[in-house]
Amino acid sequence: MSIVTNQFQAIGVIQPESIKFQPLNIYKRVSSATIVLNGKEYALLPNGFSWEQYKVFHSLQFHLDSKSKMLLAVYPEVIHFPDKNIRHILRFRLVAFTDSSSVPKTVHPVFNDLDINEFKLSGIWQFIPVCRFPVISVYRNFTEERLNAIKSEKDPLKKARLFKTRHLPVLWSSASVDPFRFNRHTPEQSRAPFVCILCKLNTQYDNFTFFKELELAKELPPKYIRIQKEGKRKPKKEITTNPTSILMPKPKINNTAKPLDIGNVPKPTKKIKFESR
Repeated sequence: MSIVTNQFQAIGVIQPESIKFQPLNIYKRVSSATIVLNGKEYALLPNGFSWEQYKVFHSLQFHLDSKSKMLLAVYPEVIHFPDKNIRHILRFRLVAFTDSSSVPKTVHPVFNDLDINEFKLSGIWQFIPVCRFPVISVYRNFTEERLNAIKSEKDPLKKARLFKTRHLPVLWSSASVDPFRFNRHTPEQSRAPFVCILCKLNTQYDNFTFFKELELAKELPPKYIRIQKEGKRKPKKEITTNPTSILMPKPKINNTAKPLDIGNVPKPTKKIKFESR
C-alpha cells in the first residue's frame, strides 16, 4: 500500500448506483451532480475552481454510457450547523474516476490502495462544539506554493476555499487514544493527537466507521495552515488582524475634558433654551 501517512488527507473510493448531472446554463459548465449511494442522494462537486478541475468533472458525464459502473476517487466534505442536534450534510468532491472493469487502475493510485467505500483519514482527532461525534479535522498542508497562493488570491470565495478545514465525524469506539476536548477552565491541556486510519463510509448516519489504524497516534502533527481567529491571541503592536483599524484608526479619547453638569437643566418646554456657562 502506497498511502502517505505524514500529511493531512481525507480521500476515498465510491461506486455510485447512479449519477445525475445538473448543468449551469450561464457558463455552459457542469456545476454539480447528484449521486446515489445505498439508496441515498449525495451532492458531487468539482474539486476547486480551475479549468482543469472542471474538465475532470465535466468529462465524467461522457463516460456514463458504459455498461460497467464508474469508480470515483473523492474528497469527503461535511457541512455542520450551529445546533449540533441538526444532522450534518455529507457531500463529495471529485478527484478522479475510472471504469470499474479497467485493470490495473492507473488513473489515480488511490484506486489500487483502497477498496469501494473505503476512506483514508489523517488529521487531528478531537471534539468540536457543533458535532456530537468526535471528528478528524483535516487542515490544509503547509507548502510555500499554497501560502503564496493564499496571499495573492483576491477573490474572497476562492481564498476561503484555500483555507477550508474538513471536520469528518468518525465512529471509533476502541480508539488507541482519546479525542481531544477543549476545556477553557483547564490552563494546561495535552495536545490534540494526530491520527491516520482507514474507515468505511456509513451512509446510515453519514459518517465514517473505523476499521484499521495505519500509524500510531502522534502528539505533533505535520505543518499546516490555519486561520487565526481574532481575540484568541493578542497581535503584536506593529501587526493588526483588523484591516479597518489601519484605514480608520480609533479616535483618541480626551481624558482632560470636564464632565457636563446636567443637574440644573430646565425641563423641556415648547422652546428649549440652553444657558451658556
